[in-house]
Amino acid sequence: MRLWARQASGAQIDDPEAYAMTALANLARSHWRSHKPVEDIEENQISHRAEAPGHLACRDVADAIRHLPSDQVALMQLVLLGETSPRLLAERTGVPIGTVNSRLARAGTSARRDRP
Repeated sequence: MRLWARQASGAQIDDPEAYAMTALANLARSHWRSHKPVEDIEENQISHRAEAPGHLACRDVADAIRHLPSDQVALMQLVLLGETSPRLLAERTGVPIGTVNSRLARAGTSARRDRP
C-alpha cells in the first residue's frame, strides 16, 4: 500500500521491489517494537534486588585500582570519571596513545589477577 501511495503522489521510485522490501521490513520492525508481551505480576512474584552486591563490586573495583601503580591509577581514575577515548586520555596525561593503551591493558590485567 505504501508503494502505491508513494507512486500515486507522483514520487519517482527507481526500484519498486527494493522500496517494497524496505517498507515491509520497517513496518515489521515497528510492529515488533511496539508489541511487547506483558504478563500480569502476581503478588508473590514481586521482588527487589539487593543493592549490596553492587556496592561490594564497586568497592572491590576501587580497591583493585588503588593497588595499581600510580601511572595506571591516574588513567583509571579518568576512565571512572567517564573518559574512555585513548586519544583524549593521552592529551590529558601528556603521554603517547600507545603508552595509554598499554597502561590500561596492564591495569585491567592486574585488577583481574588480584581479584579474590
